[in-house]
Amino acid sequence: MKFLKKYIFGILFFVSCAGVILVTCGWLFNSGFYRPHDYTHAARIAEMARSLSDGEFPVRWSQNFGFGYGMPLFNFYAPLPYYLGAVFYLLGVTPIISIKLLLLIATVIGFTAMFWLAKELWGKYGGLVSAIFFSLATYRALDMYVRADIGEIFAMSLLPLLFLGVIKVWGKKPSGWLLVTATLFGVLLSHNLTGMLSVGFVALFVVFLICAEVFRKKKVRIRKTLVIISAGVFGILLSAFYVLPAFFEKQFTRVDQTIISGYFDFHNHFVALRQFLFGTWGYGGSQPGLSDGISFALGLSLLAIVLIGFIALLLYGSKTQKMFGLGITVLAFLSLFLTTDKSVFIWEHIQLFKYLQFPWRFLLFSHIFLSLLAGSSVLLINKFKWSGIVIVLLIGWSIYTGTKIFVPEKLLYGSDLDQYYSVSPDFIRQNLSRFLNDYIPPAVIGDHFPKVAALRLVPTDATTQVQIVSNQSSYVSAKLSGPEASKILINVFQFPGWKAKIDGFEVPLEKSFGFPVYEVTVPEGNHLLEVKMENSLIRTLGNGISAVSLLVFLLLVISRSRKSRV
Repeated sequence: MKFLKKYIFGILFFVSCAGVILVTCGWLFNSGFYRPHDYTHAARIAEMARSLSDGEFPVRWSQNFGFGYGMPLFNFYAPLPYYLGAVFYLLGVTPIISIKLLLLIATVIGFTAMFWLAKELWGKYGGLVSAIFFSLATYRALDMYVRADIGEIFAMSLLPLLFLGVIKVWGKKPSGWLLVTATLFGVLLSHNLTGMLSVGFVALFVVFLICAEVFRKKKVRIRKTLVIISAGVFGILLSAFYVLPAFFEKQFTRVDQTIISGYFDFHNHFVALRQFLFGTWGYGGSQPGLSDGISFALGLSLLAIVLIGFIALLLYGSKTQKMFGLGITVLAFLSLFLTTDKSVFIWEHIQLFKYLQFPWRFLLFSHIFLSLLAGSSVLLINKFKWSGIVIVLLIGWSIYTGTKIFVPEKLLYGSDLDQYYSVSPDFIRQNLSRFLNDYIPPAVIGDHFPKVAALRLVPTDATTQVQIVSNQSSYVSAKLSGPEASKILINVFQFPGWKAKIDGFEVPLEKSFGFPVYEVTVPEGNHLLEVKMENSLIRTLGNGISAVSLLVFLLLVISRSRKSRV
């Protein structure tokens, strides 16, 4: 019996985690796969792997997206999940299984991260309750089986660790600084918009904690605030190789044409209050008003246990638990408020918000805060043993709901999968480029897409011979021979950093008239032409900042590790 008591929680934790994986990811243990809103992930993984194989790091350019003219996909699209997926792919795992592994990894990270966060506030059983409800969050089902936003799923799974780091710093625990830094770095590289919003929520949380200390007439420790600020800054500096170019080089793409107007105007995608409670689960799209083809319901079981948890917190929580609980409650209501049209005045005055496209993205944060509050329900058990039965019943209700929503609309097999998940260069150029075209030059307007590029180097003079020597993602070279000077059309989309050399000497790249690619003039005779994408000034700066920050971060980790052993 003593043996069982010693290990009973470990067994319960393992069973709960395995049960959550079975409910939320059970459909992934299948030879087939489904077609969500975004089915370009396999191609992104393959393109990332091709670039890594060519020796490019950090990866910026996709050779085959952009209709074969290429585009700086990973200069803008948060790359962390695709680096991991590319590693699986390069080890021989198929693209579809790589996607499944990413979803499984994110689920395990999310469950564990929320457990650690909630355990810090409510104890291990409260941590377990929060982890279960977080893993079964309806927004996670939406992201996994309807939208397939892998970057957002990863960011959502990591975010509990960010708030855990803040709480540890406030409790003067040395690991807090490292946790905030590393987690913010991971979130920014998983989903940059979520990362930037998380900075705002953390800032509000810290302001609340400061106000709580003032209200309780405790001495405000400015040092704790400065530690959190420095950790956040350091997390951003670590990700500078990605964040800086993504921000300063978007003007060279048509992203502002494609993601902030028309259908994607945020005014069309607010959530009505009744949709928090009711909604038929669907696999359609977000629409204006109440005609959405997807559900934004929070889940009645979650709302019920949050209500119980809030009452338990007020009646039986310690002063510290009440302080953190009140702050989390405020953030939960704020995140819900920002999904409704009542917050439109905020959306219209914060420029960053227009890039979010969908106000209901804030449900990601709502589910984090509400799931965290759910764990406080265990505070009732010490006073009322029967309340444990109520909590178990609500968990069972949530699991039952999860079995209905953590499911794909339809599974595809064999040749049907190839219609969406082929990773051949030709398929990416011909088919998928139409669906992922945000980062091609702004000169390509609307849906007037170019013809697919047949070759990367094309002579404009029929007498000039071109023999390709190397054709890599961000580098192409060829032997040229011709009786007279001629122009070579370089079929790569214009973007800062492209350079050309003839026989080892740099020559100017000319912009092709009427279409955003390049040309180069080659003299008569035999020559070696090399075209390569090099770092722009902002990319070089970002790489340097990240490299120095990483070195300092590792030195700090080693230093703290040595101190803890002494």
